Amino acid sequence: MLRKVFVASFALAACAHAATIHVPEDQPTIQAGIDAASDGDVVRVAAGTYGEVLDFNGKAIEVRGAGSDLSVVDASSIRERVVTFNSGEEAASVLDGFTVTEGTGGGSYGGGGILCRFSSPTISNCTVTDNMAWAYGGGISCFASNATISNCTVSQNSVRDLYDFGQGGGIYCAGGAPTITQCTITDNWASATGGVVCSRSFGTISDCEISENNCGLSYAGILCRSGAAPTITNCTIRDHDAAGIGCGDTSSPTIANCTISGNVGYNGGGIFCKGAAVEAVMNNCIIQGNSAFKGGGVYVEFGVPTLTNCTISGNTATSFAGGGISCRYKSTAPTLINCILWGDTPNEVYIDPGYLSSPSLTYCDVEGGYEGDGNIDGDPLFTDAENGDYHLSAGSPCIDAGTASGAPGEDFEGDLRPQGAGVDIGADEYLAGAGGLELELRDYQSNYLPGENVAFTIDIQNTGEESAGLTRGVFFAASPPSVDYEQTIYNGRAFMIDGGATFSYPWGRQIPGNAPLGRYTAGIRIYDGETELASDSFDFEMGGEPSCESMVGQWTLTYEWDGVTSITFFGDGTFTSGRLSGTWKQTDCEVEWTYTSGTRYWGVMAPEGGFMEGEMETLAGRMGTWSADRD
Repeated sequence: MLRKVFVASFALAACAHAATIHVPEDQPTIQAGIDAASDGDVVRVAAGTYGEVLDFNGKAIEVRGAGSDLSVVDASSIRERVVTFNSGEEAASVLDGFTVTEGTGGGSYGGGGILCRFSSPTISNCTVTDNMAWAYGGGISCFASNATISNCTVSQNSVRDLYDFGQGGGIYCAGGAPTITQCTITDNWASATGGVVCSRSFGTISDCEISENNCGLSYAGILCRSGAAPTITNCTIRDHDAAGIGCGDTSSPTIANCTISGNVGYNGGGIFCKGAAVEAVMNNCIIQGNSAFKGGGVYVEFGVPTLTNCTISGNTATSFAGGGISCRYKSTAPTLINCILWGDTPNEVYIDPGYLSSPSLTYCDVEGGYEGDGNIDGDPLFTDAENGDYHLSAGSPCIDAGTASGAPGEDFEGDLRPQGAGVDIGADEYLAGAGGLELELRDYQSNYLPGENVAFTIDIQNTGEESAGLTRGVFFAASPPSVDYEQTIYNGRAFMIDGGATFSYPWGRQIPGNAPLGRYTAGIRIYDGETELASDSFDFEMGGEPSCESMVGQWTLTYEWDGVTSITFFGDGTFTSGRLSGTWKQTDCEVEWTYTSGTRYWGVMAPEGGFMEGEMETLAGRMGTWSADRD
């Protein structure tokens, strides 16, 4: 009996510590809800705008809004920081589902929207916008914090500073190891760095879009400084008015599987490394479409970064100094392994002649060539660089041409390396067989006459899980010894087919009226570059008499339910009937056509021609009969 009483008492105590407080039903303000809560409680906030500022006061509670577009905490009338974590809060202190706006962060720690100081809360599904701070962290400031910030939008925040040293218009991290994941950090401003600053910080930034942030000086996207060593993975860093990523004094970030594009800087459009002990490591990154006065893609001054399996292409230096990479000062010694440097303007690698930098490039594809073990000079055959697709096409000289030493085990999309005989050069590991495209031809006839149309349907199936593409398709027909004909039916950018999908296309070619009689083989081949991916063919007799005439022409169709209409069959395997259309096929006297709506007709043609009849079925399963007379 005593045991039962103890268990019941414990259960009641547990329930007492998991209360839900509703705002404004139970408490008039969010802060009143926080003040009334105990560890383990949940404060649920209804939709609305709340003119107040919040302090968790060290409590392990969850404060959950109705959604960031519905529950708004607005400090415009108070002109203070909106949310404060300053009392040792840990992961169980949760802020979720709010817009945090119009805050002002003063003092030594900044944070106009949110401050995490010696605290490590969880911040998720929030929009932090239109906040301002002095010196640090217009949106969010983390000092000695291991906060987790996930699925948040941090936008249009700013940092003001009298000495042009404002840092982290979006987020500022000093010390600790915060986790920032699946966030959008955009359109923030600070005089030194508009997006994210990591100073003495060892956290992670993953699966984020960091874009269109602005600054007055050198770095707009991400700045790593003062010994910071964050891990930055699977991020898009684009369209800033200064360098996309800055690696400064003694920092050593690891940057992997990132796309850095469209940034415009002075020294370094994509990446700017400056500092005697900068040891940044970059793997599987695509650095493309950036521009700067020097070092359109990458600028290195004193640093010793290592870039492995990166693709640097389409970048521009507006001076003469390194569209791909520019190096300055004697102690500057970047190492590039398995990298592509191609299509950068005005040159790929520039070494300032007054400073004798010593970059090392091995197993790289460098336009114009560069001295080093395993280096090549050949068009990498990107799938569609003009539109930002830097996958390798079949036949690329970069396939199997890299070194396995130091190469990452996966490419920028997570495909295993190597796929072939060796590691590929660049961020992409070419998938042999382009993902498994298979080709099948159907709906053809066994007999044709000169002047008729050879019509059939092309089915291309992608049997792989990844999307795959072809760049060329060829129709061929042969009848030894006198006929060997080819016609290119597609030639252009990669035509992509999703994994597991099938692409079907009706196609036809009129046979010349003077074609020799005899047995023919006709078919289709598809290619990626110069590599044949798949082919299929069929045989037919030219001049063999078919039992029935071709369906091509105009007919009057009478179908069950007292319907009469006109239908016209064309030589390319298509038909129209009023405003409706579809595809048809004929095998000798057997006929079939299907409307785009799914209604299907099938039957037989009379051997003497001019008449055919059969059955029909609608998409809903309704059956009927039909007949047709040639007009």
